[in-house]
Amino acid sequence: MPDNHFLIAMPNAIVPYGYEMIPILAYPNGFSFRFRFEEAYVAEGVRPLINNLEDQKGYIVLRDKVTAKLYPIRFFKITKASKVGDIYHFVFTLGDLLKLDSNESVRREQIEKFNKDIKKFHKFSVDDIPGNNLKPLVFFSNYDPKLTNQSFQSTDTLERELEQWGNVIAGISEINFFRNVQFLRIRKVIAIDSNGTSYFKDGVLNLKAGSDYEMDIVQRIINPTGEDISSGDVKLDSDNNVLSMLRGSLKAVGRYDILKFRFHVRSQSSKKKSFLDILHIPKSGENRIEPRLGMQLQILSNNRFPWAKFILSVVLVFAFLIPSILSWVPFLSEEQTNDIAVASFAISTVFLIIDLKNYLK
Repeated sequence: MPDNHFLIAMPNAIVPYGYEMIPILAYPNGFSFRFRFEEAYVAEGVRPLINNLEDQKGYIVLRDKVTAKLYPIRFFKITKASKVGDIYHFVFTLGDLLKLDSNESVRREQIEKFNKDIKKFHKFSVDDIPGNNLKPLVFFSNYDPKLTNQSFQSTDTLERELEQWGNVIAGISEINFFRNVQFLRIRKVIAIDSNGTSYFKDGVLNLKAGSDYEMDIVQRIINPTGEDISSGDVKLDSDNNVLSMLRGSLKAVGRYDILKFRFHVRSQSSKKKSFLDILHIPKSGENRIEPRLGMQLQILSNNRFPWAKFILSVVLVFAFLIPSILSWVPFLSEEQTNDIAVASFAISTVFLIIDLKNYLK
């Protein structure tokens, strides 16, 4: 594998591949995605290395087929690559978005410079003209765009990520293909109750059984046509035996909104792994592909009740041993000894019922 090279993947903004920009831009860092390319679109220098690309770094560049203009999108790292027939499969984890400036005029200059610079590094074929299919679309490159955002409006890390997402969307908004398209961004997932926990790890959302959660998803439409700028519904879908939807269907009011979904992780679920899909539904009358965003879930057990059962078992054993133990106490009668044993059992049972009630909430 060449040293100091990026692997560039360059899908076209055409049906259906252009719509893959929605999940590519929606997922937080660490989530997995995949591309498929026919052999003719994979550079000859990449093909013999297809089984040795694990950990190869690269970035996604979106090509507007109508204008032949290129747009820097997001970094990635290959986790698996393979060839099936004449189709090359690339599975990768998503990294940082390429940093486009928050200032519109600076951002346009960055995109223009990116197009000039990358074409200096690569002598694309004569097919690199508007309307044509460019080959190859997957190739090694030494070109590091080194884009920076000097105009950040926020100092908060989470808000900066959201701002950067908006900048990338603003950059590709001039592509006619994305007119009226609704973009999403998974902003955060937080536990509502004090016993809950949530975090992303290796592209998996970890949740705790028995807890309530709020998921923030940003919905934004770019370049709406006409006066109707209403959004389509966004719905959460999962295994009903694992998640109970408290607020599972929302949509933006106007062109932009932060949707706050709520769900409960059932305590009784025996599944430690499950799924959560975000369904992106077009408006009525629109015939357009809207890919669902799939998320893997890891359900962490709630240890409160198992510990209570353990403690109860110890107390019960001890309760039965109390009469024998206290029989050695000379000033206690047999009736007093039995009363103490019964009281110990009653107290432990009350605590068990309270804990069980919380567990099954």
